This record gives sequence, structure tokens and C-alpha cells, in this order.
Amino acid sequence: MKIFVTVLVCLCGFDVAAMSMPGPRRENQQWLDVSSQWVYAKRWQKPVIRTGEYRQSDISMGNPAVSVARGHVYIATADGDIEARSITTGEIVWRRLLKTPFASALGLVKVGGIERLLVGGLSGSFSALDPASGETSWEIALKGLVLAPPTAWEDMIFLQTSQGRVVAVAGDTGETRWSLNGPEPRGLTIYGHSGITVCGDRVVTGYVDGSVSAYEAKTGTALWTRRISGEGEFRDVDATPVCSDDRVYTASYSDGVVAMALDDGRVTWRLPQRAVVAMALDGERVIAVSAEGVLLLLNASDGHKLVRTSFASGPISILHVHRGTIAFAAGDNGLLVFDAKEGKPLQASFLGSRIEGGMGADGDVLSVLVGNGTLALFRLGGVPEIKKE
Repeated sequence: MKIFVTVLVCLCGFDVAAMSMPGPRRENQQWLDVSSQWVYAKRWQKPVIRTGEYRQSDISMGNPAVSVARGHVYIATADGDIEARSITTGEIVWRRLLKTPFASALGLVKVGGIERLLVGGLSGSFSALDPASGETSWEIALKGLVLAPPTAWEDMIFLQTSQGRVVAVAGDTGETRWSLNGPEPRGLTIYGHSGITVCGDRVVTGYVDGSVSAYEAKTGTALWTRRISGEGEFRDVDATPVCSDDRVYTASYSDGVVAMALDDGRVTWRLPQRAVVAMALDGERVIAVSAEGVLLLLNASDGHKLVRTSFASGPISILHVHRGTIAFAAGDNGLLVFDAKEGKPLQASFLGSRIEGGMGADGDVLSVLVGNGTLALFRLGGVPEIKKE
């Protein structure tokens, strides 16, 4: 049975007064205030940028990375610092000052049996660090920024730059294995770009011109390219693709969600929905989130809409699907958590400022970089610590 839910969430933090949501209220909409509900309890929130005359930026952007096994959360700041902090206390475990400010997503991957912490700088640098000590293993120069988390396969690391270049490098040295130039941004496009997804022995990514391409992971040989956007502005494919055994799911900012055959890229279904920038798979369901404030749960086989939940518009982080919940950061909304089956809002935690950056997650632990330069950590279950440092 199909379930259709449209909800406007009253988004409030535990330490602020309730805020009214913008926009009209339709007859089939239900207002829910989930500001006092906790699925992920906040454990701490600490500043990670310098203050006063030493401050380099007024806005903090980028995604943290979380390792429950190591007990660390990692963050790269606009001041040029890379830090490891204790998941338990938020105290600094190590800090390294590199030569470039950061506004990108950190990647924590295991490649060739060795774990690497990966980060791209605003200068075009791309570095691999030892997550235990913060020591730089290697650094390379790129054209463009790396705004989406890199990914790994066997002994290789894959990334896309803001100039549409796709690069595969050796995990141990950073030496280029193969690279290719995709379409460069032209006209009006959305800030950010698609990441790269490994699907078996191939990699798939989207581009700013509205196309999606698949390549052999080992060699970079092109397998297929398909255009999923029409003409006009904002036709970017910003959502990092997700894949099943035989399909790829992604979205055009202007034209909506599509399912494509993994073998040749043919479109098997599409659903119009503007501004979808983040996606995930949860069993037989596709999860798609729009920056215009829409969460969609779709049938993966045919694209039928099962659930639609509305919230205030804003930038969307990566999605974390875990233990029957969907969590993500969303601008002024703060951290949002929804039921993964029915799309019901479960939590809305305002963190004192708009989230321009994003979220990192590992199992029961989430970390959010807030625009005011603070880093917040949440853990599934428990009672929140309401003290803000």
C-alpha cells in the first residue's frame, strides 16, 4: 500500500524558542513539532576555528569524517587546520596546520589495506594523511576543488574536481593511474558537484552539463554516457549516484530523479522533482532529498512515490541511513532525522547557526560542522548534553 505523507516540521533546537515555519499550510499537511524529541542525542559542541584577529573565515563549510573504531572525529577548517578530536569528549587528539584553507568534504577510506584520511584544499591541493597521527603521507596538485568525498576501490582512490576532471590515483603514493576531463561548468550551475560511486568493477559519476558517465575502474575506459537533463540552467547532476546490482540511481537538479541500467545507461524510469542533491538506497527503496525541502521515498523498481515529507529549504548534507532512520543536516533546519519507512519526522535540532557545511557519520555517531565554526557530535540514544561550549 502506498503511503503519502506531507509534513511541515516545526524546526527548533533544545536551547532556543520554537520557530514558525515559512510557507503556506495546505489541507493535507500536518504540523509536527519534534524539537524536544531525540533520536541522536547531542554529546558536545565545540569551536574549531580561531577567533578574533586570527580568524580566517566567517563561514565554515565542509564535511567531517567519523571513525568509531579509532574513537575520532576529523575536521578540516577554513583556517587551514586538520584536527582529530575525541568522540567521547571533543578534545583535540592531534592538529596539523597545512598551507591551505579547507571548505571540502573529508574522506576516510581503506585502500590497499591502509586507512587514509583524504582532504582537498582551496588551493587545489589534495592530501592523504595518517588518521592516527595526522602526518601527511602524500600530496598532489589538482585543477579545481574536491567538494564531494573521495571513494576507494582495491588500491585506488577516485575523485572528481569542481572543473569536471575525474582522477584515479594510487592509494599509497598519490600517483595518477588515469584521469579524464569531463564537461566544465558553463552558465548558471549549483555550487558543488557529484561524487564518484564504485559499482562492481566500474565507477559512475554525474556532471554539470546534466550527463552521467560510467568508466572501467581499473583503466578509466569510457563505457557509456547518458544525458538526463533538458536544456536550460541548473541542469547539474549534483547527487552522487547510488547503485544496486543492475541499476544506478541519481538526479538532475532541474529534471528530477532517474534510474538507469548499469550495463548501458538507458533510463528505466524518472520522477520529476527539482533540486535533488542527495540520495541513498535502503533495501527496495530509493531515498532522495531536495534542497527545496522535500524528502522522497520511492519504489526502486518503478519509481512510484511512497512517501513525501516537506521541511524548510536549505543546503543538504550526505544522508545517513541507519537503524530505521534517515539523518542529514539541512541549513537553518539543523540536524533532521526521519523514520525510514514512513518518512515521519523524528528529530530537528537547531545548532545555533545555519549549517553551510555538512555531516559525517559512522554507525551510531554523527558529527555536524556548523556555519559559526563549531563542531557538534551526536550519538544514537541517550540523554543530550545541553551545555554549549
